[in-house]
Amino acid sequence: MKYSDVSNLCWTFDKSAIDCIVDFDGIGEVPFTASPHDQYEHGREIYTRCVAGEFGEIAEHVPEISDTKLMEHKTVPQPTTTGTQTL
Repeated sequence: MKYSDVSNLCWTFDKSAIDCIVDFDGIGEVPFTASPHDQYEHGREIYTRCVAGEFGEIAEHVPEISDTKLMEHKTVPQPTTTGTQTL
């Protein structure tokens, strides 16, 4: 698949892949996750070129609440109720 530009590079939370925006010919700009293990050649190529610095610096991942909880293997406490409820 042909593309003309890759921008907004950012590591995934585990640094196994790179989230970015790819401008694909005939499609336009779309969010994309480039991985060295992608089943498609263009995904592996984009990852390799990103790591080589061809599209600029790769930003560090900024954890979201869901990422933090995943990494800590904790569950979110569920609210509890006491007394009578009126529906």
